Amino acid sequence: MRLEEAFTVLPITNEVVEVAADVFAQLKKRGTAVSENDIYIAATAIAHGLPLLTRDRDYLKIGEVAPALRLYLVD
Repeated sequence: MRLEEAFTVLPITNEVVEVAADVFAQLKKRGTAVSENDIYIAATAIAHGLPLLTRDRDYLKIGEVAPALRLYLVD
């Protein structure tokens, strides 16, 4: 089995784009910089109702403006 066969690729839906745009706007309003890729990853998790497990502490900034993000940081 190839690695990519073990995972489901989630689509970028209209809802994902809307969530990402809202997160981006909220972060911009605060003057907080976060990579666009991180915003889309978080928006995808939110839109699909899934938790996000990561080591990347930048997602804490996203969580401040997107309380629906179920974020789990690992060491």
